[in-house]
Amino acid sequence: MKYWFVMLLLAVGVMVGGMSLYMASLTGVMNKMGLVGGDFRQAVNENELARQLMLRRSSVNCSLWEVVEPIPQYLLAKGVARVKLGEQLGEERIVCGIRHVQFGSVEQGVYTMMKGLYYLKNEYNEMKGLVRTNNAMCDLLPEPTYEGWVEAYLFSTEGRVHDVVLNMYNQVQVERAGVLELCTN
Repeated sequence: MKYWFVMLLLAVGVMVGGMSLYMASLTGVMNKMGLVGGDFRQAVNENELARQLMLRRSSVNCSLWEVVEPIPQYLLAKGVARVKLGEQLGEERIVCGIRHVQFGSVEQGVYTMMKGLYYLKNEYNEMKGLVRTNNAMCDLLPEPTYEGWVEAYLFSTEGRVHDVVLNMYNQVQVERAGVLELCTN
């Protein structure tokens, strides 16, 4: 009985520690982006966002398990598998981030979208290396479905929540253009 009780306490302690670390990381990143201490819902035109997204459909499941499950695979993947997982994770995070914004959690939505954009930026960066070694890898470059989602968000926001996402989106587009340039040479 003592053994199970100690294991239970240990498990609870690890979970509390993990959540504390995650929250500290989230707070630090949000502070760095300038998204702490304000009501950012006012920077989102909810009606315009709904209009922009009216024709966009996605079957992405934004539950915690569905979002977290592929991360270990991504961290362990190499080459083509990592590029494909990066694309999947990036696009899913963008859709989930916009859903968070729609439900009023603007800070969490922006953070989630930023993670998605970082996945995409890394995907294109890794793809450059693959294309340099084998030009046939250009066939992996998909048509970006995330662009419409991000542009709908950008069209419907202003202020800091707009600028942070726009800046990272522009970086992703630069990385994508670099891959396209390698593929056309």
